[in-house]
Amino acid sequence: MKLLLQMLALFFIFQTTCFVACKEPIECKINDQDPSKVFYTIVVSQSGGGKFSTVKQAIDSIPLENDKWVKIALRPGTYTEQVKIMEKQCIVLEGQDRSTTIIQFDAHSDTEKSVTFDVFAHNFVARGITFKACLFMYCVFELISAPPSLFLFSKFHGTLSHDGLYREMSHTLISRLLNLKGKCVNTYNLPDDATSKKIAPAVAFRSYGDKQAFFNCGFEGYQDTLWDCLGRHYYDSCYIEGAIDFIWGKGASIFQKCSINVTGDGYITAQGKSTSDQLSGFVFNRCIVSGQGQALLGRAYDAFASVIFMNSYFGDVIKPEGWDLWKQTGYKQDVTFAEYNCKGPGADTSKRVPWSKTVSASGVRAYSTKAFIDKDGWIEKLP
Repeated sequence: MKLLLQMLALFFIFQTTCFVACKEPIECKINDQDPSKVFYTIVVSQSGGGKFSTVKQAIDSIPLENDKWVKIALRPGTYTEQVKIMEKQCIVLEGQDRSTTIIQFDAHSDTEKSVTFDVFAHNFVARGITFKACLFMYCVFELISAPPSLFLFSKFHGTLSHDGLYREMSHTLISRLLNLKGKCVNTYNLPDDATSKKIAPAVAFRSYGDKQAFFNCGFEGYQDTLWDCLGRHYYDSCYIEGAIDFIWGKGASIFQKCSINVTGDGYITAQGKSTSDQLSGFVFNRCIVSGQGQALLGRAYDAFASVIFMNSYFGDVIKPEGWDLWKQTGYKQDVTFAEYNCKGPGADTSKRVPWSKTVSASGVRAYSTKAFIDKDGWIEKLP
């Protein structure tokens, strides 16, 4: 009986998700009388002066069947909340700057439940915002005459260390831990011995709808940071950081002039194109890849995985072999992992895996923004 109920619950979730994700994107109405092209603006501020104090409240106020471009303007601040947009289309979410406007949450659990900002709806635009998957640390330092004690508490994971640890810790380590108090940090910023168990992956943003665009946004996490799930997406001048599969999914996406920051050993992409005729793949053009550790450009998340880096700069963080098949060892001929006209110490292709592809100057035209994801001109119509 329990198994039957679980199966019914999964079926309901699948049906609901499919209903939302499979709805066709509408043609959002544009306000020609306003330079911003939006019909009205909802101001969100934590310090007063706005209509709402949370992002969720602003989204909830928009009609379900909205067909006009609406802007949610976020005043600078750190918004600690988990947000999901299921059906409401034609929304522009705009911050003043990605360094001062942050949406963060800590839901380190399974990937599905961990998402900080989740957009299933079509026709979504974000500007000047950082989306962050993080770990909240609450550090309490208590000195007792003999022996000294250090108590470190995590909001979600209980006691991390106990009496006697103080004697083993350097003053530098103690300072690092105390400086975390009340802050949102990513797990790789913690010392190796500061956590008693491994933190699960967490997603900063999931892009599930069609015609979604991001300008000057940040995506910060460690593993599975940006879940580029399905649909056509455009990222312009964005910052994306992580270590393991931190740009992944089955989307058809262009990353233009983005900064990719590797924060540890791992894989930059895990692309999941599953059939030869599926509109899916990641294209990085004029990007900068830098950071620390050693990473592969990508590994195959499905049989026809497709990733191309072109006209980009690679720092010394890229492993010589470049790519990995992961579990798709029988699909060397179907996977498309390619580089074109890339520069920098990590761009030497002489030791790349032999099954990686080469792309000619004429071949890269198929990966231009217009040819790959914008044949209907949706990007230039955005407010």
